[in-house]
Amino acid sequence: MIQIYSRRFKTLSITAGFIMLTACGGEAPLAENNTASEPSAQTAAVTAQTVSTQAAPIPAPIKQNRSSKSLNVQVMGLSGKTGIVRIALFNSQSTYDADTPLQGKSLEASGNSITFEFKDLSPGAYAYKLFLDENKDREIDTNALGIPTEDYAFSQDASAPFSAPKWADAKFNLSEDAVTSRQITLD
Repeated sequence: MIQIYSRRFKTLSITAGFIMLTACGGEAPLAENNTASEPSAQTAAVTAQTVSTQAAPIPAPIKQNRSSKSLNVQVMGLSGKTGIVRIALFNSQSTYDADTPLQGKSLEASGNSITFEFKDLSPGAYAYKLFLDENKDREIDTNALGIPTEDYAFSQDASAPFSAPKWADAKFNLSEDAVTSRQITLD
């Protein structure tokens, strides 16, 4: 078995030809804090651990994308709220609809606002979903009718009655600037 650690996929396990991805931390699509000690998927820092007796090749380093961008998402409206704010970043309609994020991050709600930083992004369309996990169970809680009981938001302040908004309503283009900043209020 080979295990490769990266920022995008917390663990990639390959066993006897079957591949299993544990995206962004495991049980839920939105992860606990990504720490600075985890290497970026876009850098040469890849750790491989071989557990079987047969030697396995270590993947070649991935070259840094010179046109990489950063996205900062400031989440406001947290005054007096407790829990963990979880955010999922998507880079296509298919990943958005399937709820399989490119990156997922989590931060403890503190003060009036917090800022998530996503690095090493390619230019293009993105969207994000976020919610305040008040009871820290890694899921957005709903009532008997399926209506969320925890605060949530979507990029572009997109909304739709009785469902998540469509990709077309939530997507935005990452600007040509090195760093793009966006703000959203969680309520």
